[in-house]
Amino acid sequence: MILKVRLFANLREILGREYLFLEFNENPTLNEIINALISTELRKALIKNGKLDERYKIIYDEAKREVYVLPPVCGG
Repeated sequence: MILKVRLFANLREILGREYLFLEFNENPTLNEIINALISTELRKALIKNGKLDERYKIIYDEAKREVYVLPPVCGG
């Protein structure tokens, strides 16, 4: 199974593209998706103090087989 990962803001800039594809043998859990994401070039952005930076939101839409990685939002 191949999942399409949509990237936004700084993550898109890091990879230089708006999508990343992850391959799994079967329907993955959210934890498996997160582990796959942090094994990519996005590791530096997603990991803070040895764990996933909780400011990032990771949404898995099983029906569409898409993952959305939303960066922290700031502003006022």
